Amino acid sequence: KLLLIGSIDADHVDDAVKKLTTLQKSKAGPFDACFCVGSCSPAIQKHAMPLPVFIQDCSRLSKDESTGTAVAEKEEDDDEEEELPKGVVKLNTNLFALYGGDGTNNQQAPLADIWTLTIGKTQMVVASVPPHARLDSDAIKSFQEKLTHVSYVGCDLLLTSEFPQGIERLLPQLQEGAVVGSFDIADLALRARARYHVSPHGMFYSQSNPFRHLKSASST
Repeated sequence: KLLLIGSIDADHVDDAVKKLTTLQKSKAGPFDACFCVGSCSPAIQKHAMPLPVFIQDCSRLSKDESTGTAVAEKEEDDDEEEELPKGVVKLNTNLFALYGGDGTNNQQAPLADIWTLTIGKTQMVVASVPPHARLDSDAIKSFQEKLTHVSYVGCDLLLTSEFPQGIERLLPQLQEGAVVGSFDIADLALRARARYHVSPHGMFYSQSNPFRHLKSASST
């Protein structure tokens, strides 16, 4: 059971943490994890979370504004703590950044990447693309190679900071001919073959039907 939330600015960090705590203790909970898709204030790093929270857009989290501690600098984990996949960086208790690459201080910026994450008792394949990603940029070069690898068969979640081009057909409130999405993200989304593609937008909202496996006469 997952929670999906959008951008969190500095004025709403405390409210977001309180809301997550309330939801986790509510009749709807408990939830196995939360994915924050969109821009996130560095102030979030000061908070321990009531459930695992993964931040998709790490572009503003290069340094903690109050301590100057680099985000990609991992804390020493207890021996019993599960080792995190490469490129997933621990910021605080139950708070993680999908930084991509090797996730070290030598890395200049977040990179698009794919991980297999343990969510509750389930293994989920999660792909994340940083903001302003373009098909010819170094930020997604390795990501595109992984999408074409013979072992890649699709992902459960694709997280992007921008809508894919073409989504405007599902937004009737837009004027005819308006374009709100990114061609590059649309191309990546097509190749990523995700069950769910999640991206934030401050003005528009669209939700597709739940994913269903196609019926097949045979199974393997």
